[in-house]
Amino acid sequence: MQSTLENYQRVYGMLEDDQSKFVYLNRLNYLISGDFKFVKAITPNSLKEEELPVYPDCCIPNDGKIVLYGTGACPKENYDKWSGDKRVIAFCSQNKEKQKTGYLGYPVMSPEKLLAQKEYFVVISIIDPLKKEEVQRILSSSGYPAEKISSL
Repeated sequence: MQSTLENYQRVYGMLEDDQSKFVYLNRLNYLISGDFKFVKAITPNSLKEEELPVYPDCCIPNDGKIVLYGTGACPKENYDKWSGDKRVIAFCSQNKEKQKTGYLGYPVMSPEKLLAQKEYFVVISIIDPLKKEEVQRILSSSGYPAEKISSL
């Protein structure tokens, strides 16, 4: 089985022109660092900093409600990206204690409640790639709209 790095290298090797390689490398750099300078490098004339989406992998409307899925280390590390975003309304976790007490000042809903409503934009914020894939699979197989699911 190939490593993630080998997969990235394989995809890069399939790109045929310099512009595609430039975009691909800047996108990877953004994913690794979270630094918007890499997004700006790709689209220097089309986006102003204040127009950059909070989470560029999906289009979450201004009136959309965001639920961050996961209450482990990843949300704490990325909380500064979301702390001022009024669209974030809750976290989602299987952790019963956090469902009672909340997390980082937000309520925590159960996965069952999230699946029953299907109205929120879900950002999966789990570090473990296997658990992240499992959550993605559960959401998809439960009929959660694909356009409302993203991951960090």
